[in-house]
Amino acid sequence: MKHGLLAKALFSRPIDGEDPAEFHFFLDELRRDLEPVGIREEMHVEGAAVCYWLIQRSLRCEGGEIKRSQLKRTAPGGDDFLGTLVSAEATAIDDHLSIPTGSALKRILRYRTSANKELSHHLAEFERLQRIRKGEHVPPPINVQLS
Repeated sequence: MKHGLLAKALFSRPIDGEDPAEFHFFLDELRRDLEPVGIREEMHVEGAAVCYWLIQRSLRCEGGEIKRSQLKRTAPGGDDFLGTLVSAEATAIDDHLSIPTGSALKRILRYRTSANKELSHHLAEFERLQRIRKGEHVPPPINVQLS
């Protein structure tokens, strides 16, 4: 690993179902595929890997929320339809802990959309830097990303 700043932040708090070794393997494969030269290219490769990982995290989270919603069936009186079995199963599903709770699916989609935009930015900027390094004339970006 070159510096791993983004990876350290990504795994600052362990999340069930994630293995930092899998991320590092993915990052190494991406590095091997893209062959970055210099810290700027390396930063975009690592940024792209983190964004991809966040997208995968959001997909697991979405699956967890779907499972959770299926377990939260209530009887007409408002009691748990399946009683304590529902609660035990519901507490075992912790995929949703990988991103903040609230209006879960809307947040998950915003989270994923943001990660996808950032992934596209890192890959486009990496490609631009690589083309410049290889001596190609690369005009400035046509689109500007506003936050």
